[in-house]
Amino acid sequence: MSYRDWLKVVDEHRAAVSESLPQVWEQAGEDHYTCVAQPNFPADPAVTSALHEFDPGAIIMWRVQQWRVPGHASLRTIAHVGIGRYYPDPRYFRAGFFVEMPQGAKHPAPNYLDRFFEGDPIAPNGPGEVLPWDWGALAFCTRKWKRERLTVDRFDRSIVRRKEREAKMRADHQAQIEYVKSWIEPWILREIEAKVSDGDWQEYQRLMRFGAARARKTGAWAPARGRRVTV
Repeated sequence: MSYRDWLKVVDEHRAAVSESLPQVWEQAGEDHYTCVAQPNFPADPAVTSALHEFDPGAIIMWRVQQWRVPGHASLRTIAHVGIGRYYPDPRYFRAGFFVEMPQGAKHPAPNYLDRFFEGDPIAPNGPGEVLPWDWGALAFCTRKWKRERLTVDRFDRSIVRRKEREAKMRADHQAQIEYVKSWIEPWILREIEAKVSDGDWQEYQRLMRFGAARARKTGAWAPARGRRVTV
């Protein structure tokens, strides 16, 4: 074999290898979820401790993916850090996926995927940019979840606000009643004076003293409209 023939074989081999490599980013396999810290994708423990001050149910986890990269024969590992949660009754949430747990874990395996931190795709059809688990991530969690997580202090403040709101509603209702009474009671009295006979008025007063339910039950209710009754 001449040198030119050898170069031709090498070029053909290189072309075959190049054709076998992916032309765009392709994910190999399914997502893998784990609570085991990934060496190249760390999570700052100080940030995690700060998050647990107002969101103790947050579980730090990783979504690990394998990608075929154009021009490379080996797979590239991409891991996005995120937050999972455990719900004892997960019927309204996604369940049934496996999460790798570290040895001696003090929390249950999450059965709900809340949020993974990733940016824009790093390439067409590729994975999202890996965002670090740092104080910027904590700021996002604070804006998004701190007002939604119920703590003892927030519960006490909500009770105080509810009592203040209910007291204001009662005061407004009482003020409305007093306002209505200030003009409707004189109008009712004028209507009674003009249209109700003395007999009906006396029957009404007797009914109120006796009790409407007992009056109907015993037959004591006997309207006397149209006739005058003297006491």
